[in-house]
Amino acid sequence: MHILEYVGWLGTGLYLLNHAYISYAKNLKKWVYYLGNLIAASILTVTSLIEHSWQAVVINGFWALISLLLILSAPIQKIAFPMSAFHRLIFLFWPTTLVGFYLDFQLGFMILGWSSAFAFCASYLLFNANIMKPIEYSIWNTYAAIVLLPQLWIDMNYPVFGLELAWAVISLYGVKKRYQHGHLID
Repeated sequence: MHILEYVGWLGTGLYLLNHAYISYAKNLKKWVYYLGNLIAASILTVTSLIEHSWQAVVINGFWALISLLLILSAPIQKIAFPMSAFHRLIFLFWPTTLVGFYLDFQLGFMILGWSSAFAFCASYLLFNANIMKPIEYSIWNTYAAIVLLPQLWIDMNYPVFGLELAWAVISLYGVKKRYQHGHLID
């Protein structure tokens, strides 16, 4: 393992601690959550860029940007969009993915990975803009983590692959725990 992988695993560990924090903590401090996301996302953006793992670059770069905006108390509600648009856009990935698998198996996994990138980025924005409910956020995080796994394996981006495996488990726990709660970070 070379230094880049160690740095990637550091970002992965920080992300997982932060995701566990939002799933398990009772008295959340929003700035801790956003700062943890900013640092972890920045680390994984750089390591994924070097690895040419483009979906991971987009996901982590977007999370870093939104986290920074939230730390700065920027009005992210102004850049959010309705849930109906989210559902329509995510639905469009599925026929495209099927065509991709028909043409070339690896192309299908790549398109599926881009559906993950969209789901991760849009759900993070919509959740923090108080448009997406916590149960939906946890469900879409589970989906995004699972469908990204094949592309991460192809890219040999093992730190982010490990992150997404654990992310799916933590998100499923979030579904169970937060089923009747209002918002994960309120």
